[in-house]
Amino acid sequence: GNIATNTTDIATNKTNIATNAASINTVATNTNSYLGGGANVANGTAPTFTVQGTSANSVGDAFAAVDSSFNTVNSSLTNITNNINNGTLGPVRRTNGDNLALIASDGTAASPGNSQKLTNLAAGTLSSTSTDAVNGTQLNTTNTNVTANAGNIATNTGNIATNTTDIATNKTNIATNAASINT
Repeated sequence: GNIATNTTDIATNKTNIATNAASINTVATNTNSYLGGGANVANGTAPTFTVQGTSANSVGDAFAAVDSSFNTVNSSLTNITNNINNGTLGPVRRTNGDNLALIASDGTAASPGNSQKLTNLAAGTLSSTSTDAVNGTQLNTTNTNVTANAGNIATNTGNIATNTTDIATNKTNIATNAASINT
C-alpha cells in the first residue's frame, strides 16, 4: 500500500510543482514588467535605470538619485530666489554698497560707470507719478518735438525782432505824421 500512496503523492506533487512553477513564472514576469529597466528576476538580472546620466541598479538607488536631483534643483531655485530678492541677479544687480550694474542677456555684468545696453524695453508710462523707464522710441518722439520747438522759437525770435523794428519805425512815422498834421 505504501508504494501506491507514494505514487499518488508523487503525481500530486508533480502537478503542484508544475502549478507552482507556472505561478512563480507569472510572478517573475509581472515583477520584471513592474520593475522595468531590463530586470529579469528568473535569471537574476537587476534592473538598470539612468537618472541624470548615472546608472542605478535598483529601484531604491534610482529613487535616491531622483531625490538627490530634486534636492539640487530645490537648492538652485532657493539660491535664485535669494539672489533675485537680494538684488544680485536680474537685469539690474547691486555691486558694492548702493552701486548698481546693468546685466546683459548673456549674464555678464558691467561695472558701475561702464555702459550696458537694455533692449526690447517696453514704452514706459509718461506721467508726473510714473517710475517707469522710457525707451528709444519715446526719446525720439521727444527729440523730434524739441527740434520742432527749437525751429519755431528761432522763427518767433526773428519775427519778434522784425516786429520790434517795425514798431520803432511806426513810432517814428507816427511822430513825423503828428508833427505834419499840427503844422
